[in-house]
Amino acid sequence: MGYKLAGFNHLGGVEIDPKMAKVYQKNHQPKHFFLEDIRDFNLRENLPEELFDLDILDGSPPCSTFSMSGHREQTRGKEKIFKEGQKKQILDELVFVFCDTVEKLLPKVVIMENVPGLIAGKAKKYAIEVYDRLNNLGYKVQLFRLNAATMGVPQARERIFFIARKKQFNWDDLELDFKEPPIYFGDVVEKNATSHKPLRDSIVKRRPFVQYGDQNLKFADAKYRNLTTFNAFFSTYVIYDHIVAPTLTSSGANVYYNEVRNLSDTEYIRISSFPTDYDFCGTDVRYVCGMNEQAEKGFSLRHQKEQLENYCNQNGYTIMAHFQDDYSAKNFSARPEFQKLLRFAKANQNKVDTLLFLKWDRFSRNIEAAYRMILANELLEERCKFYNHLYSNSHIIQGDITNDEVYNKIDYPIIGLLQHEQAKA
Repeated sequence: MGYKLAGFNHLGGVEIDPKMAKVYQKNHQPKHFFLEDIRDFNLRENLPEELFDLDILDGSPPCSTFSMSGHREQTRGKEKIFKEGQKKQILDELVFVFCDTVEKLLPKVVIMENVPGLIAGKAKKYAIEVYDRLNNLGYKVQLFRLNAATMGVPQARERIFFIARKKQFNWDDLELDFKEPPIYFGDVVEKNATSHKPLRDSIVKRRPFVQYGDQNLKFADAKYRNLTTFNAFFSTYVIYDHIVAPTLTSSGANVYYNEVRNLSDTEYIRISSFPTDYDFCGTDVRYVCGMNEQAEKGFSLRHQKEQLENYCNQNGYTIMAHFQDDYSAKNFSARPEFQKLLRFAKANQNKVDTLLFLKWDRFSRNIEAAYRMILANELLEERCKFYNHLYSNSHIIQGDITNDEVYNKIDYPIIGLLQHEQAKA
């Protein structure tokens, strides 16, 4: 959209996610569009000639593995199914695959955007490799860390940008020092909105414990559960009129303090600086505007239940009962839903063969500790034997769950399989 406003002609694009591709094509009508993995695009031999005479090649390789939230070090370098097209792939390779695209097309200018995590911790080596790769291709490379809030956008969205320009042009270095006045949420709020989604019950229960000025619900959660530790609800943000809205992601939650509600689609569109007539083609507005971190699919309770049902169907299990909980905490054994599960298992111990847990982190942050607590639980006693089966996406990992080396190989979602043994006569 920004390129159009600046007078550029939009020639084409490559997108692996069908939903995003549909939205992209509907709103921009690119002359050449490729719905495929960029690796496949790079293998094409009969591309239009005009793609080899580009002024600007702009790319945003998926950033899930570099994000500062989640399990970025554990997912680095591993083949997984991420939301970006739901194709099994190693996402941290894509910054270099994009460099392959640069080498193929050799545009005058290259812009690559990613999350700040790309220049933090162990990920710095990736940034250095990208810099060296572009430099060796004949580009003068500059790296910028920019915040949209200083650029006239009502969102504090920070990203890094590699801007590479062909050395042959001998252009002066760019100086990007944006100082636009902040646009606060109160400037874009939809007062008395009715189109927002209802707050989750777990958030409603904690809202009375929020103190004015809290950035998220971690303190409210601790007060609600009478704890002194803060280990949950970090990504449930509290939005005030006097602040710039935080980075919008496609997961987590944003609660408007003044009206105690979720943000509306109109507000998501405004803080993302999308035009009011943008056609989202029926796709969730937040998915399009956020498009980073974790998407709902794979993390929502609905999809987790679907995964359990599919797993049971594939492995011949008959589901007797389903229990669900919607937040993580260490003291899971005292929670009502878990107690209901235990009561059901005890009352039906001659009928129940297996207890399946999807996303075991919902019950405990530490799997080793969770394992010990289960074995120590008096309600299950010795009738419960842990078979050490951990289901991660499309494969099963077997091993000692108390072994840190094994645990570090396990990513979300997780299914722990508990099998009851019949008491010997």
